Amino acid sequence: MFGKLFFFFCMSFVYVFFFLKIKYTRLLGQPTAEVPNDILWSLYEEEQTQIAIQASQQDSFRYLRAQQDKEYAEALRQQAELDKKSVIPAKVLKDGWTEHIAAREKDIDKTKLRDSAGKNHLNEMTAQYQSGLYSSASPRDEIPQNISDTNASASKSAPLQLDPLPLEPSNSKTAINVRVRLPNGVRCARLFANCNKLNDVKCWINHELVNNDLSGIVNRFRLMSTHPRTIYNEDKKTLEELGFWRANTTRQLETPILYVEESLEQ
Repeated sequence: MFGKLFFFFCMSFVYVFFFLKIKYTRLLGQPTAEVPNDILWSLYEEEQTQIAIQASQQDSFRYLRAQQDKEYAEALRQQAELDKKSVIPAKVLKDGWTEHIAAREKDIDKTKLRDSAGKNHLNEMTAQYQSGLYSSASPRDEIPQNISDTNASASKSAPLQLDPLPLEPSNSKTAINVRVRLPNGVRCARLFANCNKLNDVKCWINHELVNNDLSGIVNRFRLMSTHPRTIYNEDKKTLEELGFWRANTTRQLETPILYVEESLEQ
């Protein structure tokens, strides 16, 4: 019994001791270090600066929003005024459209009258020419009775009679590639056998002249080459006898570029 009382007394003492110690510590607290005044003042100034910046931003936002609202209201007012000015009364539209239709019909009537007068005048002149009243007129003043027949006869021209072309040989060792340049700058080339004559080449050139709208110089041209300048007029000689070809990199016989020049001789 005595031992239990002693244990209870000890535990109570320990409990009271720790309770008083904790309470004293909470009431008094731990001693704190003092903060310098310059640091406190800088913190205060920074806080005031942030407050001023936020206030300035809010004021500028309010001013910008008010300015935008004012400009928007002004734009709406101007658009409303333009809409009022652009509205045309229905009566004005109707009257303008009526005047336009009337003017258009008047122009159509004038055109019909002018066409009918022209047709009547043409019929009278045709009747007078047919009756022989203007038989003394010059031939250029006479009106043909059938204009389509006259145009058809004028458009027809006698076709050129060209000699047939010789057969073009296959690309063999004896074939010669003849190259010519027409007066309009077009270049042509064709294979000929070495037994073909220069006259056959000129016959082919005549066909090329017709195909390139150069019929005016058919049989009225001469062939020439440069470096050195040579004129070929021996029509009866074969290409082998002329011997004016040269071998190229593909070992094909070909002539130098022959220029077709209009000849003044008839």
